[in-house]
Amino acid sequence: MKYSRRLIVVVGSLVALYMLPSTTFALIIVSGSDSNVALNDDAYADGTDATAPSAYSNPELIKNLQAGPVTSDPTPLYEIPFDGDFFVFVYDQQETNSDGGAAKTIQLTSISIDIGDTNIWTLAETIELDGTTYSPQGNAGDMALYVPLSLFAGFTASDHFTFSASQANYDNGGEEWILRNVGNFFEPGDCISGTCEPKSPTVVPEPSIIALMFTGLMGMVFVRRRMIT
Repeated sequence: MKYSRRLIVVVGSLVALYMLPSTTFALIIVSGSDSNVALNDDAYADGTDATAPSAYSNPELIKNLQAGPVTSDPTPLYEIPFDGDFFVFVYDQQETNSDGGAAKTIQLTSISIDIGDTNIWTLAETIELDGTTYSPQGNAGDMALYVPLSLFAGFTASDHFTFSASQANYDNGGEEWILRNVGNFFEPGDCISGTCEPKSPTVVPEPSIIALMFTGLMGMVFVRRRMIT
């Protein structure tokens, strides 16, 4: 009877583990002909981006990305170009796809955009750039990432963000995440989306006010002593 109970417990545990939801991520394929590949939270990827190098900002958000993760320096939101209702980030890979072989594929395994301790957007899937299509390739951006402005609600263009990324299956040097230096840009202080509460200025007492307060306190002490005596 003791062994039967143990067997029931073991079998029950195995069944419970089998019924647990899978935590594996989906694999999203982006080829050179895909212009609107849906990602989580209404973001999307564009594999047809043809941004010329002359339109890239300098320095890059992330330079020489290999495995990662690598995080960019804090950068103001007014440096990100926007297109309609989306901020646009550009991924420039070194996989030239000269032979169109599968070995030239590359996977973007993580992307995270944060403002301070607030996470704005995190890639929920793994993106694979299809190396068998001969594209993305060449002297241009290989994939544009469009992130909704609505995710930045409550922040102003003067707030600073960081961009973190990692990848796999790279085999031709480091890649870059970059920003275009052409397009539409917010002005510093502009509200990105929704309503932005004005930040309360820090009140610093004037030296004269501090002196008056000190004089008043000393006067109160003097009067109290007179009353006691």
